[in-house]
Amino acid sequence: MRTSYRFFADNEPVMLSTSFEPLAITGGTPVEQPGVPVLVIERTYYVQDRPVETAGIVVSSDRYVPSYRLPITNRPGHSDPTPDA
Repeated sequence: MRTSYRFFADNEPVMLSTSFEPLAITGGTPVEQPGVPVLVIERTYYVQDRPVETAGIVVSSDRYVPSYRLPITNRPGHSDPTPDA
């Protein structure tokens, strides 16, 4: 099992850590199964057609509600869904 951690000092991230535990020891324990559903978000940021950052984000579903605003642009060859009045 793999677990990733972020450590903070004065509300600033100072260290990332990834640990690996054998499932023979952690399997079926709260370490493996935290008890609440989680949301898994995978995202990639692009500059033009080049990916510049990819992140895998896991958050506890009982503590967070994801909210995204995504711009919708008119693509060539497609009609504008909200024509000017």
